[in-house]
Amino acid sequence: MQNIHEILKAYGLEIPSDKKAEFDKAVIENYKTVAEVEKISDKLEKASNDLITQKETVTTLTGELQALKDNNATAEDWKAKFETLQADISEKEQAAKEEKEKAEREANILSRYNAVCTDKDGKPLEWSHEAIKDSYLQKFTDALADEANTGKSDADIFHALTKDDGAAFKGVQAEVTLKGASPLDGIDDAQARSIMGLK
Repeated sequence: MQNIHEILKAYGLEIPSDKKAEFDKAVIENYKTVAEVEKISDKLEKASNDLITQKETVTTLTGELQALKDNNATAEDWKAKFETLQADISEKEQAAKEEKEKAEREANILSRYNAVCTDKDGKPLEWSHEAIKDSYLQKFTDALADEANTGKSDADIFHALTKDDGAAFKGVQAEVTLKGASPLDGIDDAQARSIMGLK
């Protein structure tokens, strides 16, 4: 994903440095990434498919009720059908309620996650890959559910998850230390190359 500042700069627009944090905050609050839009689109498609299923169910039930009428059904037949319908409706209402609660929970967690995915200046962090961002979202979700993190702020939890992963973000170098190696303080690349006999 390309940085919004780079996109604007390519078109000759540049946000003043004193307004960048405010601009970045407005972008995060008002715009979604392609991945987020795809998730919303998937949910919309699922809701549309659920609506089609509901319409088919109503059509089926209408046919069954008409069949009962046509066959001069007894009161017991009507009662049994009514109880079956009530049980089905109750199950579907419970499933819909659980689905809604899950969606609200996920939206809340995503909002909290996006709020902590910022640097010290309030700018959004640039992930080295979208899959890494998604992986940390799952880790963040799991950490929020962990009782060991009760009382910790979202920022503290996020920091604990990412502090040792320098490769997760663009522009951050991971520190690599080798056992037995001592740092070559004060030696630049040219000196190191000459020591190794390289030009």
